Amino acid sequence: MWFNNYINSKGEITLPIDKAIDILQSGGDINKFVLEDCNDVKKYNKLSQTQISTKHNDLKWMIPKKYLDIDIYDFFKQFNLELSQQNRVDYELAIYNKKGLLIILKLMIYLVDVMRENKIIWGVGRGSSVSSYLLYLIGVHKVDSLKYNLDLKEFLK
Repeated sequence: MWFNNYINSKGEITLPIDKAIDILQSGGDINKFVLEDCNDVKKYNKLSQTQISTKHNDLKWMIPKKYLDIDIYDFFKQFNLELSQQNRVDYELAIYNKKGLLIILKLMIYLVDVMRENKIIWGVGRGSSVSSYLLYLIGVHKVDSLKYNLDLKEFLK
């Protein structure tokens, strides 16, 4: 097999980062592999030491504690919103909360911050996620769902 050259003394398949990236980019699953120790892996592990469980399918999310501790309601108060915008924010927050998805907003804040800090370019938006005004405010996409009267229910079906 292709991975025979990567088996360590414990019998684990230990991949270098570039090989793991190749597998990920081709749609493969690297969960059964161990990554070689390197500065990038150490940096990621340090940033993502906190695991939390959500109500939504009991998924595990790894994001830095700084982002886990964000008061999501306070976060959206930083925007200078008109009444119609604030009403949409309140409406969406209530739905995200009811569905146990507030952690997704924290994850998105984290991802957008990481992309901005590292000057990573991401798309302007596509699919049903553009119907979320909260994701627009976070910066996940550039489509103002209020302006285009997009229904959040399209996203959270």
